[in-house]
Amino acid sequence: MRCCPVGKSGWATCWPGNTWNKLASARASWLADHFERAGEKSRAIRWLAVAAQQSLDADDLAETLARIERAVNLGAAGEELCAMRVIESQARYWLGEYAEAERAAREALSSSDARIRLGALSGLFNGLGPQAKYDEVATLSATWSGQQRLNC
Repeated sequence: MRCCPVGKSGWATCWPGNTWNKLASARASWLADHFERAGEKSRAIRWLAVAAQQSLDADDLAETLARIERAVNLGAAGEELCAMRVIESQARYWLGEYAEAERAAREALSSSDARIRLGALSGLFNGLGPQAKYDEVATLSATWSGQQRLNC
């Protein structure tokens, strides 16, 4: 390990590789565990979403999917579920599970949040391309560019 400057706080230990992301992800996962044991499912789901994103950022794809599945089992719904489906779509794309990436992205398209829909659309294009569904890519591209405004 080496030391590196961190703003006003002076010096902090820099962790090699993705260790910092894994530590932060473990903290979010710990909070999710805590709230789940306390019976506060909505708060557990919120922290599982954070942990899933952090796991994806750390390239821990299996853990990303496990955290999303756990949130679904706790009753994730609405915008939180849509946001997690975007994360799931990304993880499944990197795992080469293109049909599953497509499925997750399609589910996230129902979001009313423009940023989530944009992520879902990106995930959908990523899932469709490797499956050689080029006609659908062209149709979606024409539909979204001509009719819908994302307002991000």
